[in-house]
Amino acid sequence: MDLYLKPGGRIGMVMPHSALRSGQHLKWRLGYYEAKRRRGAEGRRAISADFGEKRPWDLKNLTPNDFFPITSGVAFARFSGEWGDVEQRRSFAKPLAPGEVEIWRGATGSPDVERETASLIHDDGEFHSPYADLARRGADVFDRRLFFVTVHPNDITLARANTKLTHPATGGSDKKSYGVDELRGFVVEDDNIFDVYLGESIAPYVRLAPRPAVLPASRASMSVPLDPASGGGALDPRGLNANMRARWEIMERLWDANKKPTDRKTLFQRLNYHNIFASQLAALRDMPAGGVRLAYATSGRPTAAVIADGKAIADTKLYTIICAGMDEAHYLMAIINSVALEEAVEPFRPTGRFGKGGARDLHKHLWKLPIPRYDPADDAHAALSALGADAAKSASELVASLPPSQTAAKTRRALRDAWQPRNASCAAIEAAVAGLLGVG
Repeated sequence: MDLYLKPGGRIGMVMPHSALRSGQHLKWRLGYYEAKRRRGAEGRRAISADFGEKRPWDLKNLTPNDFFPITSGVAFARFSGEWGDVEQRRSFAKPLAPGEVEIWRGATGSPDVERETASLIHDDGEFHSPYADLARRGADVFDRRLFFVTVHPNDITLARANTKLTHPATGGSDKKSYGVDELRGFVVEDDNIFDVYLGESIAPYVRLAPRPAVLPASRASMSVPLDPASGGGALDPRGLNANMRARWEIMERLWDANKKPTDRKTLFQRLNYHNIFASQLAALRDMPAGGVRLAYATSGRPTAAVIADGKAIADTKLYTIICAGMDEAHYLMAIINSVALEEAVEPFRPTGRFGKGGARDLHKHLWKLPIPRYDPADDAHAALSALGADAAKSASELVASLPPSQTAAKTRRALRDAWQPRNASCAAIEAAVAGLLGVG
């Protein structure tokens, strides 16, 4: 506008889709642009744009979406005039959002493309939900072949009490090719064997089986022995049980010998990246009586379930929120598993190149929606919690009827595609969540 338009001139701009919605383009959407320095001008100067000239076009839902490497949108504006006083130009600006957007749906290039007017939900630079500060990502339990095990009774003659026989839980999907035979048949204290919930352990309304892992921490104290000389950033193996200490020495040696040359982290630094592992233990240790965790997956379709075990560890593919009780957990579980939330959060989530692969990372994007903190005195919140509890009971009954050998992926599909669309509680949840979020 500054280079090519005279005052009152209009412009249409093909932009990345993120320009309409995401946080990094917030200043651009404001329609007010202040100069850092302009030669020959005194004081602060600015120009402004009126984005109310025409509704922007959201082209993300066109199929195939391959006319640009990334999904796109179109914004329209009228140039509000020459450079001038900052306050004056700010008053002339009309931001792109809040406002309305024209969403295009259908086949690219078809004359039958549908155009739907909707509210332009965007990231205004501030989280709308108080749960944003409460959601914590899980620990990076990696390399999995070093940590995850199959557990067997310790039937060794004169076996020590409270110990188990463990074997590395290797599989065809392991990325590392080095051998872990040294860890086979290792006796480990029960105190060091934790249940770990992964992304694959969470299905809509139902937690699936966790995986056992050997970790350098104590289940009894829910703590990890840290070396005070390192400022608390390194593990002190002397604080580990004897068998765990011996196993940890082998784990460290295998890690150091086989990690990427550019990776300077020790095995414990990887596990406790940004102090996430130790802080998760501390949070569980301090969890209030009656507290439970709501866990949701970091990617894929929004999926949440309750983890009631206060000793279990959440992996990096999960976020967890410590709830005051089951009522709050059921409230959040109903919201996150709903299609209404999935559709509302979709504009904030990145997609693959040429729009392929659908929405990817979820992380904390859902908390950009106005999801209020659970209030038991609020009738709408209490009703939504009750619906979430009913849905969880029904989902658990369905999962219990499935073959034990069924994979987690098939179980999630059975719940999403067959059970959820037909369940009465889920139908009521959709209406309640849409009302809560002000969508639909």
